[in-house]
Amino acid sequence: MFILAVTLIIIGIVFLVSGLAQAKKICAQTQHTGWRWLSLLIACFILGYSLVLGSLLIDKTVDPILFGLSMILFSGSIFVFMVTKFSLSTIQQLHMLAQEEKHNALHDPLTALPNRKHCIETVNFLVEDNIPFQLMLIDVVNFKQVNDGMGHFCGDQLLIQIGHRARSHLRKGDFIARIGGDEFVVVMPNQSMDHAFDIAHKINQSLKRPFSIDGFELTSSVIVGIGSYPKDGACVEQIINAADVAMYWAKTHGNEVASFSAHMSQDARRKLQISRQIDQAIENNEFQLFYQPIICLEHNIVCSYEALMRWLDEDGKPITPSDFIAIAEQSNKITSITEWMLDKVASDIEQLITAGIHCPVHVNLSAKDLMSKNLENQLSRLAFLNKNFVKMVVLEITETTAINRLRSPATLLERLKQMGFRISLDDFGTGFSSLSLLRDLPVDQIKIDQSFVYQMQKNERNRSIVANSISLAHGLGYTVVSEGVEHEEVVNILREYGCDYVQGYYFSPALPLERAINWTLSRDTVHYETLAQKRVKKTAP
Repeated sequence: MFILAVTLIIIGIVFLVSGLAQAKKICAQTQHTGWRWLSLLIACFILGYSLVLGSLLIDKTVDPILFGLSMILFSGSIFVFMVTKFSLSTIQQLHMLAQEEKHNALHDPLTALPNRKHCIETVNFLVEDNIPFQLMLIDVVNFKQVNDGMGHFCGDQLLIQIGHRARSHLRKGDFIARIGGDEFVVVMPNQSMDHAFDIAHKINQSLKRPFSIDGFELTSSVIVGIGSYPKDGACVEQIINAADVAMYWAKTHGNEVASFSAHMSQDARRKLQISRQIDQAIENNEFQLFYQPIICLEHNIVCSYEALMRWLDEDGKPITPSDFIAIAEQSNKITSITEWMLDKVASDIEQLITAGIHCPVHVNLSAKDLMSKNLENQLSRLAFLNKNFVKMVVLEITETTAINRLRSPATLLERLKQMGFRISLDDFGTGFSSLSLLRDLPVDQIKIDQSFVYQMQKNERNRSIVANSISLAHGLGYTVVSEGVEHEEVVNILREYGCDYVQGYYFSPALPLERAINWTLSRDTVHYETLAQKRVKKTAP
């Protein structure tokens, strides 16, 4: 009984010592006063247990009361040990959950890189400590096309791998974050502008090596704008805005990397503002469609229209197509504009038909439209909803920007033609592969660029190019439209060369739909009166 009592008390002291160690860990993590008092109490328990143990060892005899006391002390030590153990375990789990939540709040869930909030906090710390740094704003060039054409999974995997490759080029102490969509930020404290340019070029070169994603091999590239603290701003917003302006300037000038300077600010900021206004313009219905008539030379009547975009901003000021179309292309918002345009054309076609005008509408498609599966889906939807849509729409593909950037244009155009659409090759003659395009692509029509038609009556070379283009197109079974006709003499020359259709300011500028309808009915009165008489005869008993 003596040995058992001594053993129980010794084990109890061990449990108490372990409990005290755990209580001290809890104190360190929580800094709570209650746990400090509990630690002191456990220490007193250890002292009391030690005194009882010493008394037993001196007397070397144990009566039933002392044995019962040793059992109670043993049980109490187990209780203290379990309370501290489970309390420590619970507190550690809560601490881990808190750390995980904090990590999630500051990191992008897809790439595991720091997010925009973390980026802003990091840059703020550098600014507060007055530490100079270079900030690179990185925009992935082809992310939207991958995301739309191959699905969100491939787009996500591309972003993850881009993050890994970009991070592999950074030094210890550099910082990289994904701040949204396909944009990344790299912050390099105490580094020169030359070093930032070097890193930007290295990142771009590494992204041009193929990525293996879901059985496909893809390449990518980025546009980088660089802002410098304190040269380009005194706060986070100013530095990021400077990098944003530099990135936009690089896009518009065909560069991969640019650092901010004052000369690019005004023009770039206007373009940046237009880019940000495009989504708002679609939502607020600020865009308008104008229609320029296309005239059939054989019958001298309107046979079709070209739909052209116009934009009045919220202040009523016009923004020219040459400005916003190019900006929409560069900022990957052209597909949103095309979606709006096709829906609007589908609606306007109904008004044309109601007015008795069955002339098709030419719709321009960009390269990025053609690389997106959304185009085919939308065309299929509109064709299903409107039985007249396919026969009333001609799809115009610009040779210089669209065809040369597509990997398999013939396959895509065949699918569009199988849906029933006619294809017109716009700006013919301005690209480098016009003849091979005529041979290989399933087009129905070419549109001779206005640069060859302009002042054709005074330029023999232009006349020769136009005459031979018309002859070549007819030999291949295509019809021909000549753009930019401004003089009657040019009309007569084109009629002599056998051109099928013409459009230009000589006949009419682009007009709002109602004015285009009225202009057509007024100009071709005899034609539409004849059609009306034929319809009356058909319905007569």
